[in-house]
Amino acid sequence: MQKMLLNLLCCWFLIGAVLDVDIIVHGESVGPENCTEVRCKRHGPVIRFPFRLKGIQPLHCGYPGFDLSCTTDKQTVLQINSSSADKFLVKRINYTAQEIEIYLYDSHYDYMNDFQYICIPRQIFKLSSSPFEFSDAQEKTNYTIFSCPPSDERDQSPSFCPLAKLSPCLGNHSNKMYALEDGCAELMYMPQLVSCTKVEDYMSVPSVWMQPVKLKWTRPSCKRCEEMGKKCGFLNQVADDQKTEETQCLEVPKGPNRGKRILEILGICALATVLIGVASGYCNILCV
Repeated sequence: MQKMLLNLLCCWFLIGAVLDVDIIVHGESVGPENCTEVRCKRHGPVIRFPFRLKGIQPLHCGYPGFDLSCTTDKQTVLQINSSSADKFLVKRINYTAQEIEIYLYDSHYDYMNDFQYICIPRQIFKLSSSPFEFSDAQEKTNYTIFSCPPSDERDQSPSFCPLAKLSPCLGNHSNKMYALEDGCAELMYMPQLVSCTKVEDYMSVPSVWMQPVKLKWTRPSCKRCEEMGKKCGFLNQVADDQKTEETQCLEVPKGPNRGKRILEILGICALATVLIGVASGYCNILCV
């Protein structure tokens, strides 16, 4: 009886694992060696070519520079430059329009009141080293970057034009970087800029205070595949050591759905329970 109960508990655990899928949501093969669609959580963005889930999917499942990862709380994260520690939370991926929407800071902050706690990834000003560029479907402005000595007073001083702190924001006792949006009437009079040095100007950047920011990519171009209901993948690539960057449209074989998998597991559980029951009955007869 104890073995039967243990078997039933194991079966229900397997069913629960299927119902509460977090990483692998779909089982559809989209290319060589079964590059499946995945998510970090059930309602998170679908991850497929040209993106890949770093550490879960092989290199050939994604295009260079399109690595995503999952945080410990199952948020989808984009690191647009492998040489930078900056990471962006991903809100949505539109594969047909080839756009990705990202958050530059924790969305629960109110930047009008909590700007001193917000840290903007510096990499957002250096997209030229990534496969992404700013989408045309958003207003843009210009920014001036300043280098300033550490100052709690500067960070907490209210202003009509708050300074955007750029990463790294903590654990750094050297000069810190700040971004100031163009057109601020207080530019010449801001007390926060005392002892600061102008570093660089960046043109046509979306407001770092607006959420989310939209990025687009032009290469690889998978629009045609998406419009045909097919998936995109590397051309004739079956191993990570093949360096081709040419792509092709791939058919998507229909994989087993989740309901079918649950029925299969239930069938296995029922069969296992019957076999254990029969074996237990024989054992009781032989032991009498």
